[in-house]
Parts: sequence; structure tokens; C-alpha cells
Amino acid sequence: MAVCNFSRFGINGKDNQQKGIFTQWLPKDKAIFCYRDCPDFILRVASPIVWNKLYRRSFICRHNLKFDELLTYNDISFSAVSMAAAERVVSVSDSLVRYRIGSVLRPKRLNDVICAVTSAVNQISGMPHGQLLKNAVYRFVVDNYLTALKRNI
Repeated sequence: MAVCNFSRFGINGKDNQQKGIFTQWLPKDKAIFCYRDCPDFILRVASPIVWNKLYRRSFICRHNLKFDELLTYNDISFSAVSMAAAERVVSVSDSLVRYRIGSVLRPKRLNDVICAVTSAVNQISGMPHGQLLKNAVYRFVVDNYLTALKRNI
């Protein structure tokens, strides 16, 4: 799996650079990593979106990764479970994706984030190394609930 930074742009056409990979959670100078390198923070290393990542088809099939059937927040669990499962994640510091803000206008649904987070927690907890990621899962729950609450207030 590979993860890159990205930029967002809106009607004004101006790019706003965004971090897709947060290297402060990784051991120093670690361009290739996995959950064993930072078990308490693996779910914070990459933004919880799918469109700044590349996945091998065999990886998706092997881990039976699927999107939750939700209108919003349906990529949260896919991203989290894939980060928790990956044996090799490559960090690319370049912004390789430009995301157009407002290309899909859909109100965020608070219940969807609850379903997505619950799905991710259940899947990660069922992994052979799920207990090792317990602290990362707790942080993931708090981070996503707080973000969803801020967006819905």
C-alpha cells in the first residue's frame, strides 16, 4: 500500500496543500512501515480517506476489504482496517492527488460515522494482532467521533 500527500481546491482554483501522511507518528526516517513500527498510532499515520492511497488488488482480496454501505464516512473503516492489516506501507511525501472541494455535495450524517467507526473497531479487534492495536483503536474512536461532532455542530 502507498500513501501520499494531496491538495484540495475549490471554486477559486487555489490549491490548499494537505497532509495525507503524518510522519510524526512514525519512527524517524521510516518511509516503509507497518503496524508493528507504531502500534499505538498506526491509525493516525494516514488520513482516513481512500483516494490518497494505492492498494494492491491481492491485498484487498486477501483481507476481504469492503466499503461500508453508508452515504457518508464510508471510507473511514476501509482506510483504518487497511492500515491495521498492511505489512508494508510506503509513505510518499509528494502531493500526488488534487481533490476538488464541493465536487460531491452531501450532508454529513452523524449516524454514519458511528456505524463506520464501529465497523472498523470490530474488524481490527478480530485481527490476530488486534490486541496490539488496542490503544490505536481507542484513539481512532475518539478522533473520528470528535471530528464528526465538530462537523455536525
